[in-house]
Amino acid sequence: MSKLSDFITDQFWRILFGQKKGITGHRKGNTGALSWEIGYGRLDIIGNGEMPDYSPSMSNDIIFSNAPWYKYLQRYSLSLIHSGVTSIGSGAFAGWKDLVFAGIPNSVTRIGSNAFSGCCNLTSIIQIPDFTYTPPIQIPNSVMILIDYAWATVLGIKKQIPNSIQNCIQIPNTVTTIDDYAFAYCSGLTSVIIPESVTSIKQGTFYRCYALKSVTIPNSIKSIGVGAFYQCENLASVFIPDSVTQIEEGAFYKCERLTTVVIPNSVISIGKRAFYGNNSLASVTIPDSVTSIGELAFGVSLDFIVNSPKDIPAPILGDVNGHGSLIEIINNAMTPQKIESTVFMGVNRSKCILRVPAEAKDAYRTAEGWKDFVNIE
Repeated sequence: MSKLSDFITDQFWRILFGQKKGITGHRKGNTGALSWEIGYGRLDIIGNGEMPDYSPSMSNDIIFSNAPWYKYLQRYSLSLIHSGVTSIGSGAFAGWKDLVFAGIPNSVTRIGSNAFSGCCNLTSIIQIPDFTYTPPIQIPNSVMILIDYAWATVLGIKKQIPNSIQNCIQIPNTVTTIDDYAFAYCSGLTSVIIPESVTSIKQGTFYRCYALKSVTIPNSIKSIGVGAFYQCENLASVFIPDSVTQIEEGAFYKCERLTTVVIPNSVISIGKRAFYGNNSLASVTIPDSVTSIGELAFGVSLDFIVNSPKDIPAPILGDVNGHGSLIEIINNAMTPQKIESTVFMGVNRSKCILRVPAEAKDAYRTAEGWKDFVNIE
């Protein structure tokens, strides 16, 4: 915008709102090598280099950022990070409940821990191309749509967002690191595409993203971290690529709508409670590459057992008369993995079919944790 139009808009802002609705006027400041500016319904972060880390705080289970702009963000719905910024600092936007859209440029290579944690209304992350506010102004259409929406939100005007932008997560393929809990508690996210530049999904990355329905995991991913998709209750399907070697503890804990899991032949270990509480899970395929399966990895959650109809007895540990939904396990290992009796806790091992290599049937029939399956085919 030109200085004149900036001035006019700023005066309009102050006259219309003042402090009556608790909305501040134009704010700006510096943070590390970068500058930031708030106004017209959005937060702009401008400059060249890394954004500092802001260790987030928590009070009464509510997370909030210690970034300098945090206290001015009431009713703002858009964050635009300008080209030249190379990282999003830890806790940068944590607890920003009104954030709906975030624009991230190709210059960003790292998204810090808890960067968007607690942004419960965040629905879209847009990869924005290079642009400048200095005359002559050439702002990309995708960015203009977001700016228009953000300003309308502050004015109380309802705007329809195009489907091409709504619920669209476009993490730039320049990002190589997404740190722990980066998108935890982003309960508005429904779909995520992880770029091939990322090599691991770290601890709690999508922790309790309750609305998340689908995720695209690229062939570059080597490990799925502890609690990476913890309690993503609406995650109905996931494709695990054959680049993954480790599925860590609680990675898909209580993803209650997940019905089928095919573990690729690259995976060596499945951590404790990796798929625990996936009470809709009907079929699991385990390749012969897996040598370790942690306790309760495919266990039925206790609340499911406790809340089952009273005429169905709750199974005890190792009970073959469980009542989980799992009806088929395909294990391609020639030698049965050494497992604890709790790995399939709550699974009805008198009805669930265990399919194994023909020449390995006798070995499974005598192996601890496997011999409890009545139907080994």
